[in-house]
Amino acid sequence: MHNDILVPTDGGERIDDVIDYAVGIATQSDATVHSLAVVDERVLSDLDGDLEESVHETLETKSNHWVAAVADAATNAGLETVSETRFGDPSEQILEYATDADIDLIVLGQRGADHYNNEQLGSVSNRIVTDTSHPVLVYPISH
Repeated sequence: MHNDILVPTDGGERIDDVIDYAVGIATQSDATVHSLAVVDERVLSDLDGDLEESVHETLETKSNHWVAAVADAATNAGLETVSETRFGDPSEQILEYATDADIDLIVLGQRGADHYNNEQLGSVSNRIVTDTSHPVLVYPISH
């Protein structure tokens, strides 16, 4: 059914539930699980040199930790994994990765780490659902 499943992550609320669900789907068809984190460089635009570098390194370290969590769960289930951290606009990078890697299914949380409680979908999730031709499964995140 699915050969390649993408799990974008920003370490947001209940990401472990999203990961477990995606790994469950991947296990049914022995799919490769792709984990992707995107450091949103727009948050760095107003920072000065040394501070920008420090924040960039911190965000990259956190992002690597988040993709490792996805990869570890998939590996523990006996699945192949591919992990990557990218830099730029999260929506654009997720969509580009999905196309480049010929992803069969994108599994993401309803909202990420920077969600607003009154939104049904976070801005990144909304853009992914709206702008992709790939099947997307949005895992619900309760308030």
